[in-house]
Amino acid sequence: MIEINVDELVKIEDIRSNLRFAQIPEKDVIDRIMLHLQKFFIKPFMPIRDVSLFDTMIYFSESGAIISGGYGINICFFEPDERRLSLADLDVVLPTDMDIDNFVEKVNHEIIRNRGAILIRGERNEVIIGLLTYNVKKMQWLRRIGAEDVYSLNRTIIIPQVGNYSLRGEPLIDYLKRKNFSNERTWRLIVKNARETNLLKYRVETIEIDITIMDVDSILKKPNTAFEFFGLNNYVKYDGMIKVISPDTAVTSLINALRFFYKKGFTHNTVKTLLDLRLAKLVGRQNEIRDIIEKIISQPQYSYEYERGKEAWRFAILRMKYPKLINLVRKWFF
Repeated sequence: MIEINVDELVKIEDIRSNLRFAQIPEKDVIDRIMLHLQKFFIKPFMPIRDVSLFDTMIYFSESGAIISGGYGINICFFEPDERRLSLADLDVVLPTDMDIDNFVEKVNHEIIRNRGAILIRGERNEVIIGLLTYNVKKMQWLRRIGAEDVYSLNRTIIIPQVGNYSLRGEPLIDYLKRKNFSNERTWRLIVKNARETNLLKYRVETIEIDITIMDVDSILKKPNTAFEFFGLNNYVKYDGMIKVISPDTAVTSLINALRFFYKKGFTHNTVKTLLDLRLAKLVGRQNEIRDIIEKIISQPQYSYEYERGKEAWRFAILRMKYPKLINLVRKWFF
């Protein structure tokens, strides 16, 4: 673990981030991506989010978890130009013979061992950025709705300023203030020094990880971030394989989810799940969902969500190849 005295907070500029399996891209890289995808409403935090999720995912996989959900499916099963920007945090599966508390302790041990956590210490306060913590509020909500075998975790990532782009997360100084560092005797000096350096531009981003306890089939696949699409693989610092949910198991779950979201009228989740169900063609099960897909493409709100909706940037890479939802449906389902 990296330790920094809050009076010497400027040392964070030497560290830049607590990512270890991926690297924060520089401004010229973001410029290149933004130029390439600007007409698709891409947002500048996308590549940053991608490497943050990738880094966190590797710790989970190395500790025995199975990667599932949109992010895991897209980075493992689809070629770069067939991938959507699934940046809605991580979903993983933990086998029933693994204890959740022991697992979290194991992951945190690996994060500390890889110097992926930063301890900021003052005379009266300290905080660790980078370790897993339980998302208590969400877990209380999960229990209220009857989800007994689902857990939610958070992990914080320090993000440096990249050019003048507006990135996600809470400003580092605001984060420390919320953690009661404003009670430190030297707080005014700390803020003054931050203003005279780039520290005011550093942010703390929170990643949410949902863990489902269940036994599922898995296979080994090589993961790649969205940077692969732009020929920028050097931003990934991991060349191994990860456990990912098996295609057949994923398709069964996605079919159930698609029918649920469509029935409830959840437009964005319906489209997002439909895109992930391209996996059905890879296992020869696309005929099982043609009935509901015909209903979806007959209703304009779903096409609008994919092509011009408020979260259409999530589909940016796919829309370069399939400008309209019907184009994608014809290729993958009919």
